[in-house]
Amino acid sequence: MFIKDLRKEFYDVLLEQRVLIMVNHDVDALCSVKLITTLFKYDKIRFTLIPITETDEMVKVFQTYQQSVKYFLLLNCGAQIDIAEVLEPDDHHVIFIADSHRPVDVYNVYRPDQVKLLMDEDDVEDVPDYNDVFREEDEDDEEEDEDAPQRSRSLEELERRHEKRLWEEKRRKVLLSYSEYTYYGESISWLFFKLAWTLSKDSNELLWLTIIGIFDLHINERITRKTFLGYVSQLKSHLKRLSQLKSGENLFNAPNPSIDDILDVPVSRRTFVSITHKKDLKVNLYRHWNLYESFQHTRLLSCKFKVWERTGICRFKEFLADLGLPLSQCRNNFSAMDFDLRKNVLEWVENLSEKYNLDGIVGDSFEAKHGFRHHFAVDDMVYGLNALLESPCRELNLKEKFMKALEALSWSKIEVIMKGIELAQSQLKAILKQVHDLIELKAIETKGPYLYAMISHTQPDARLFRYPGCLYNLARFLLRAFLASSKKKKLMNLPLVLVVREVDDPDSCLAVGIPPAAEDPTRNLFARLFVQTAHDLRVEVLPLLYDFNVVRFRFEQMNQILDRLVTSFSN
Repeated sequence: MFIKDLRKEFYDVLLEQRVLIMVNHDVDALCSVKLITTLFKYDKIRFTLIPITETDEMVKVFQTYQQSVKYFLLLNCGAQIDIAEVLEPDDHHVIFIADSHRPVDVYNVYRPDQVKLLMDEDDVEDVPDYNDVFREEDEDDEEEDEDAPQRSRSLEELERRHEKRLWEEKRRKVLLSYSEYTYYGESISWLFFKLAWTLSKDSNELLWLTIIGIFDLHINERITRKTFLGYVSQLKSHLKRLSQLKSGENLFNAPNPSIDDILDVPVSRRTFVSITHKKDLKVNLYRHWNLYESFQHTRLLSCKFKVWERTGICRFKEFLADLGLPLSQCRNNFSAMDFDLRKNVLEWVENLSEKYNLDGIVGDSFEAKHGFRHHFAVDDMVYGLNALLESPCRELNLKEKFMKALEALSWSKIEVIMKGIELAQSQLKAILKQVHDLIELKAIETKGPYLYAMISHTQPDARLFRYPGCLYNLARFLLRAFLASSKKKKLMNLPLVLVVREVDDPDSCLAVGIPPAAEDPTRNLFARLFVQTAHDLRVEVLPLLYDFNVVRFRFEQMNQILDRLVTSFSN
């Protein structure tokens, strides 16, 4: 059931209690953990934090703690499955779910006691009416005795069975329509920031976490531009409000703050972080890189100039010359460029964006500063955190990588996020190289209603693509690059399935499906198609908690599954 009052029905319930937090492996969930546990620490709510990546992990964790914990909080996982059926909780257990994945399973929506959805009901589209999906069974329908054949011949019984068949057919269509597409709802970082605001415990630090979570959804194309701009407007409003408080930000910037000024500020609102909103280049990690490589590894620019081709490199260099940027300067680290070039590059790119059809190359951004030395743009934080979560380091397991990324959100651990930014640069290089190789080898095939490509586990960078986020980014880049290289307009309407064989387990495959370039990238039907294909073939296709459009299956079943997808598209 949906929670109406987040403070009374969720937060106040947990006061003086212990809660087990299970969190998914993405940046929005990461930021929400930092945010909600900060609130928990203020009010001395005891908690245990466990990152998870698979449904089986969720079940094992629940079974381990079910005897000692009553309250469970699931972050960015659990909403899309019948959580009570999966976990089989006792009557006294309460499961809170804060999840931006949609659609929400109807059993979670209508289960009144054990499952509490921390989300706005209006944020979940087209939830079916209760009577359309649930029906009280007649006693006669359930009985099986010697008289059953006689009753079945009666007119009344035939009518009842006919009604039931009609209802079941309607139910099937309603559920199919409801679950046809997966999409994303409200950021859970934003959800918990609004809770902090209600509790008068919001601050610039918490606002910064929220900004990172929202930009993660935006950068990974999980929300529409209209939704994103709505978030930006509200974030700017909160930023203005917090800056007007007698807050730690003002104290930090003031030359000689008095002790009375400091003590007048509630502990929860004392802050040493300042945030500014600005227009910025949407160019990957350019502050920590050089413009030449940063431009090349930004999907919009790379696909516009087709930098994987020789002629594309020539056009790219002409673009830099048109900007007035010497190649020698572009190959220097951005911080080492001439000051006048650094100061004007944003304006110069914006002035040429219409000429080169670079819509979106300049957009909204936020920057946070801690003291005079440490300042980061939100886009760089998102790339760095994603890279830490999906680090190829073999010495760390997934849980340790999550905790390392959580560390990176602390201003006292700047070296961790800097390591993440280095990893992000390596990922971007690997993605562009893989795109070049696949296009050069003509490895993207048309398979009826969709495009298909596969990465071998023997590829040098295959280990990077065993993670769903990196595989998703490669798929988006590859589809755009392939369309830029092709002259066939009909390909704009074809989705892409990208498969990679696991490096550590070559008998297993990871696959992602993404929608056509001509359609809304935030709505994806592959989750339903994969489920339908698995059902038809009676094989195991396991969706990942990260995103149900990413699945794992056995390599020996790959051709069978891909062929069956063609049929699933037509159904």
